[in-house]
Amino acid sequence: MAEVEFKRARTAAAKAQRTKDLLAAAGELLKEEGVQAVTLKRIAEKAGVVKSNVYRYFESREDIMLQLLLADLNAMLVALEQAVTGPMSAEETAVLLARGYCGSSRTCLLLTELAPTLEHNVSQEGLRAFKRVLLEVITRASSALHKAQPHLERAQCESLIFSVNAVVAGLWPVTHPCAELEKVMAEAEFSRLKVDFEQALIANIHALLLGAEAFKDQASRN
Repeated sequence: MAEVEFKRARTAAAKAQRTKDLLAAAGELLKEEGVQAVTLKRIAEKAGVVKSNVYRYFESREDIMLQLLLADLNAMLVALEQAVTGPMSAEETAVLLARGYCGSSRTCLLLTELAPTLEHNVSQEGLRAFKRVLLEVITRASSALHKAQPHLERAQCESLIFSVNAVVAGLWPVTHPCAELEKVMAEAEFSRLKVDFEQALIANIHALLLGAEAFKDQASRN
């Protein structure tokens, strides 16, 4: 790679642009080569800066990917809020939520890596900042879900959002195997083990919604 002349960002606008450049570089690496390729060295090279300069903007590679995840979740949230205009059936709600995740493969991948990878190598201060924004996203997503399913308690809606994210984190790696495993799974002997991500996610969310409704009905009778 040819050496890039480095210029320090000095103005607020330049610093904001540098932050965007670093996030964009990480996003490109993630899309092209996967999580393991997202190193500070590779990010710096792709953004045209020296590695040490990245620390002026982010604590670590994990910090960068956490910010990508928050951006993705916020974009999904805005789309969800626009789509939910009133009460919906459980099936309609499940399809809407599932398609939001299916339209953002990076979000699914990052949710898979969140607990085992991304929430490590980040300071307590950084983790608090991440969790605060995440809570805001979950609160708004819960409100949108409550608008679609007004018979559910708000606490149930929030719990459902957490559960859906956990389902996505579990389903994504199972339905997106590595190249060698994908070849094995293509063999007729293992056809029953193949799972379609979207169909499985819709089914799981639908079951969660019906379960929450049944639990509420049972609680009201007791």
